[in-house]
Amino acid sequence: MELTEQFAYDWNDVRGWAPDTAANRISKSNFDLLIEYTRIIESWNETGNLLIERNSSDSEEAKDCNIAIISLGYIILGIILEFWLRAFLSVFYEDYIVDPCRYKTGTSKKSKDPANDMTLAELINYCSDPVKGIGSCRLHVLNDSTYRDWADRIRRRRNAVHSFQAKTSSFTVKELSDDIEHLQPFIYGLIFQLPDPTDR
Repeated sequence: MELTEQFAYDWNDVRGWAPDTAANRISKSNFDLLIEYTRIIESWNETGNLLIERNSSDSEEAKDCNIAIISLGYIILGIILEFWLRAFLSVFYEDYIVDPCRYKTGTSKKSKDPANDMTLAELINYCSDPVKGIGSCRLHVLNDSTYRDWADRIRRRRNAVHSFQAKTSSFTVKELSDDIEHLQPFIYGLIFQLPDPTDR
């Protein structure tokens, strides 16, 4: 939580310090919402487990309720992950737009804006690919297969939450708790690569 709040404080107004392309994108970020989502997910082990304990019966209704609770956890975790990856590439947008491996839209070959146009799968692939992501655009923490797999698992589980797709029944509280535990080290690794705000 402290990392997220410090990032919001340091990067909420970077005009005159960061390049205009980065400042324009980051200034549109909803830092307040990110902080609230982070507060929810960091207290999940307490509140989420409490809700599941209240639905401890073996009825189908209780099982469906627990699946919904766990799914909501992955939705929030996915939102947080996506925010950080968009913020990361927004900071290094000047590097991104000159990368020949950057994502482009259809036949127009116009660069996809990481703040708006790239999917979570594209963000993960670009930041972790040893070929894509030149220099500063390569997120080092995703070079670790543990965190690369973690990010992709969150993406898949967030996307699996559809009323017509029975893909969430195998998700467990333990798995969600373990994935939440990886969030802070991931954020730390990402922030470590950002320019130091004290140098502004």
